[in-house]
Amino acid sequence: MCQIQNNLKKDLKKFGLNPEEWTVRKLKEKTYKVMHIKDHQFYFHGQTKQVGVLPEWSQLRLFSL
Repeated sequence: MCQIQNNLKKDLKKFGLNPEEWTVRKLKEKTYKVMHIKDHQFYFHGQTKQVGVLPEWSQLRLFSL
């Protein structure tokens, strides 16, 4: 996992999620899929914004349970 994805994974704490329970995969330029490691049908889609050197989450929405 690249530095950007690792940083985004750590920032999941801001949304009340345990980063150790999730994987972060890039879908498009600023869109990521955040999937639970044990239940792959439980995931979010997240949008990022550029703040400084690394992007940060601008939005995270539940996509599928």
